[in-house]
Amino acid sequence: MADNDDGVTPGAVVEVPTTAASEGAAVGGSDGGGGGGAEEEDVQAKDDEEELSPLKVAVQLAVSGDVEAFTAFVKSNPSVATDRDDEGNPLLSLVCRDAAKQPKRAQILEIVLALDGTDLAAESATGWMALHHAAMAGDVGSDGDVATVKRLLEAG
Repeated sequence: MADNDDGVTPGAVVEVPTTAASEGAAVGGSDGGGGGGAEEEDVQAKDDEEELSPLKVAVQLAVSGDVEAFTAFVKSNPSVATDRDDEGNPLLSLVCRDAAKQPKRAQILEIVLALDGTDLAAESATGWMALHHAAMAGDVGSDGDVATVKRLLEAG
C-alpha cells in the first residue's frame, strides 16, 4: 500500500508520546477566586459562555495539526469519540470536515479511527456521515489523491 501525501501509510498505527504540556490542555472557564459583586458575576457568566466542550477542543487541536496535543487530549477525554456537536456530528465527521486541509490530517484521522467508540456509519441530524464531509471538504492531496475518502472506505 502506498504512502499518501502526508507520509503516513493508511491503516498504520500512529503512536505519539504523551507530554505533560499536552495533558494539561485547558477546556476553558475561570479558576474562580476573588471577591464578589455584580461585575464579577458578569465576568463569570461570560467565561461560562466561552467554555469549550471537550469535543470542540479536540476539533481545534485537529485543525491546528498538533498531533501530540490532539493524541494526549483524546486519550485523556475518551468520550470525545462518541460526543456530538449541536448538529449531531461526531468527532470523525468534524475532523473530516474541518481538518481536511491540515497537512497532518492522515495522522489525525488514524488516531480518531483507533479510538474506542468511533463509528464510521454515525450520521448527523441531517443524515451526513464522515464520508460525506470528507468528500465535500475537497480533501485532495498534491497528487490529486483523495486520501481521507479512500481511507474511510478502506476502514469499512
